[in-house]
Amino acid sequence: AAAPFTVVTELAKDTLPMFQDSKGTYWFGSRTQGLYRWDGVKGKTSDANTFAHFTTDSGLCHNVIGAIQEDKAGNLYFSTGNGISKFDGRVFTTLKLDESEPAVTEVKLGPDILWFGGGGEKPHVIFYDGTSLRKLKMPTTAAGGPCTSPHARAGPTTSAASSPRAKEREMDPRGMPRNIRSTLS
Repeated sequence: AAAPFTVVTELAKDTLPMFQDSKGTYWFGSRTQGLYRWDGVKGKTSDANTFAHFTTDSGLCHNVIGAIQEDKAGNLYFSTGNGISKFDGRVFTTLKLDESEPAVTEVKLGPDILWFGGGGEKPHVIFYDGTSLRKLKMPTTAAGGPCTSPHARAGPTTSAASSPRAKEREMDPRGMPRNIRSTLS
């Protein structure tokens, strides 16, 4: 059976992020009210001016939506306040972080890898390779401690630029963290 939803005429006031999938459907995440779908076509959702509204009652693992992504098969992934919800077009499933394995130190990048950030007390980066959801061990900062900023980015920062040794330790010649190997270049 398809995931149940309610039909609403407006989005929550705290709607963010927004995403257009490969079928042209628009998805809107709320910081408190779950997820909205708008296809803009009369008859699909019910009316061109209405939204399908999905919540935990529909199968989402949480009503806080932080990010939306799509894989090449058309499955949608919603980063929530309590994990990742995958939507195959009919039902939601919850992806569980594989806690039995330690955080990986290297990931071979490819077009099928999906990345998710996690905030909270200990910000982290997780990835989904189509099989399992895993945590990435983050590179260290210029001071030698773990990188814990949810706003960290690959490439030199002001402090890294002023410390060539720190940049060399953390980044490869392309500005990528050394613990990530790319097959995209």
